[in-house]
Amino acid sequence: MGGLTRSLTPESIDIFRGVSDKWQRWYNLVSRIPSLSKEVKAKDDEMTVSVEEDIQGALVKMYGASAKWKSEEQKQAVMATVEGVNELFIILPTGAGKSLTFMLPTMQKHA
Repeated sequence: MGGLTRSLTPESIDIFRGVSDKWQRWYNLVSRIPSLSKEVKAKDDEMTVSVEEDIQGALVKMYGASAKWKSEEQKQAVMATVEGVNELFIILPTGAGKSLTFMLPTMQKHA
């Protein structure tokens, strides 16, 4: 890695997140989901099901009733984005659906 990533600092990332959150609110998109506290993690399985249902619904909304994941790796990348994984590095071939990692989470119902 080089170039832009070398100059990133925790402060610049926080500034970017703040600006990004404001734009997402302005466009009426769902921003990042908050980090889960230990008490909420007990309900993680239930929440994961509803988040997966939301994401599947967003996939269907974008591509129609027959929509499906191009690969398990694509689904894992989208779910990692939804779960707020930081420093996510996704390598998939051209046309494998990397763009969905930032498009689908903005369409989910639950925040």
